[in-house]
Amino acid sequence: MSRLPVRSSVRPLLRAALAAWFAAHAGHAFSTGVGGRLAYGRAPRDWPRPYAVLDIPVALPRDTTTERIDAVTIQIMVYGPASLAVEELAGAALELFEGRVITGAGVAPFELWRGGDVPSLQDEDGVWMAGVQLSGLVETIA
Repeated sequence: MSRLPVRSSVRPLLRAALAAWFAAHAGHAFSTGVGGRLAYGRAPRDWPRPYAVLDIPVALPRDTTTERIDAVTIQIMVYGPASLAVEELAGAALELFEGRVITGAGVAPFELWRGGDVPSLQDEDGVWMAGVQLSGLVETIA
């Protein structure tokens, strides 16, 4: 029985698939609500609010002898001027990504499911933030 060779992280492929999904749904309430501004990891400091930041804090390999699978968690945080507004946009992000069959280069079609909500909090600059976490299994394909 042969084992799969060592491979690179699923994060770049997953990030590209999620960015393409977001771009393909430019008319969705989440996309229009954040003005099309979805950054990865960190947003530019000069972006107008509201905007969103996507991160992939967890990507754990769960490979079998024939499949390259990662258990992933994504987090989408929304930043804006008011608590209720960021909570509503976080809910819209959940609606856009949860339970949808998402495709992308190098990954098999996958779905993400609701994890936990990040409650609204205000930072020291008066900016409100709220978010959602989604998890799923993503298979890397050749």
